[in-house]
Amino acid sequence: MKRIYFIRHGKSSWKENIEDFDRPLAPRGEKAAELIGEYLSKHYSNRVIAAFSSAANRAKSTLQIVAKHFSFSSIELQEELYTFNNMTLQYQIAHLENDLEEVALFGHNPAFEMLVSQFTGKRFEKFPTCALAVVEFEEVDWKLCQKGTLIDYVVPKELG
Repeated sequence: MKRIYFIRHGKSSWKENIEDFDRPLAPRGEKAAELIGEYLSKHYSNRVIAAFSSAANRAKSTLQIVAKHFSFSSIELQEELYTFNNMTLQYQIAHLENDLEEVALFGHNPAFEMLVSQFTGKRFEKFPTCALAVVEFEEVDWKLCQKGTLIDYVVPKELG
């Protein structure tokens, strides 16, 4: 069985003259990441989860804040996760090491929204910043993960 925790980066700053890759989190994004970290700690503290993040500043910062509350088994930044394309993201998932049972992915829309919808058959009209979607698969090989079950979905607004 495989499980993915999709965590979209927190709300970012839109200050002028900053490249998209380098945009920092806005204060609201920092607070949302704290809430998601607390939620993971409360509801998933017994899980062994490896974290992979887009190397973009806002995704990396979201991971760092969440990791203050939840102890990931490992953390890795991947340039390839700086993608807005669901097919690219699915390719990255298919090439995860099979000894990993559960992974948290910190990344971007519309890739997350589209891929979670594709995996679960549920249409997401919106996948807000710092939203968490947990998808579980019956498969034991990441390459075979095509259809899963949405077992949790939470947005920071619901938490505080």
